[in-house]
Amino acid sequence: MNQERKNILVLGASGGVGGMVLRGLQDTHQFNLTGTYFQHQKNGLIYCDIRNPENVNKVIESSSPSAIINFSGLAQEKLCQDKPELAYETNVMGTENLIKAASKYSIPLLYPGTINELSGYQDGTICTEDTKPLAKDTSIYGKTKIIARQKVLERCTSPTAIPVTDLVLGSGFGFVALGENNGYFRIRIDATRFPIYIEDYLKYIQLFIRDPQKYNGVYHLFSEDFQQGILLSDLAKKVTTRFALASEYQVIEGATEFKPRDNVKAPIPIYIDADAKKLATENRVFTSTRH
Repeated sequence: MNQERKNILVLGASGGVGGMVLRGLQDTHQFNLTGTYFQHQKNGLIYCDIRNPENVNKVIESSSPSAIINFSGLAQEKLCQDKPELAYETNVMGTENLIKAASKYSIPLLYPGTINELSGYQDGTICTEDTKPLAKDTSIYGKTKIIARQKVLERCTSPTAIPVTDLVLGSGFGFVALGENNGYFRIRIDATRFPIYIEDYLKYIQLFIRDPQKYNGVYHLFSEDFQQGILLSDLAKKVTTRFALASEYQVIEGATEFKPRDNVKAPIPIYIDADAKKLATENRVFTSTRH
């Protein structure tokens, strides 16, 4: 381990976005990294259950991090709906354990937020850092994230950052898998979304790691390509082209299908709902007061 590099703890690195962040930080060769898993064990990751405060403290003491980046939690909406007590125990009480540990050891905490917390996104108005968090009535996940987010802002005595994102897009992951058919991931599109490329997400995370006092607070993040919003029906073509995930696409009844390149493992084809353009409105713009 290089003693001159900062030690960074990435919780929930076995998940999609957490894994992308861990690999992206590894590629910079600037940090000593410790990644954790809970249910899905992967090589190189250590076990951590954020619901267990003793386990959290043990992991922190063994890794001695200069910053904690948390991607752990219960995110699947259906699982949250089926097991609301587990969702609360994981997303709220687990976050409380992280807050206490970060405060105890004076470690900056990065706690990613999601679009599910933003009321403005749901009614088509502009969202800023001052937008009051409000989850959909049916979203147990969103409600628990809002409670946890407020606790982070109010109770953590260490510098804290809450970067709020929508889709995080990378070469091997990025589209939310809402269903599965014959081994292909499928996403159904019905509105405007505000994505961020993993490269841009990593830039912000590294700014926070280097100067947590300056880059704390709530930040709404998205890549410049999407600053004015984008129809998801256009997003898929842009992203598959950028990452060379598909060689062509074709219109089929009720959807747009992107054909995968040969010998490329990617979450393709992507089916674009035919009503996407009708349902998306031009006033759905996701913006930020901090640039």
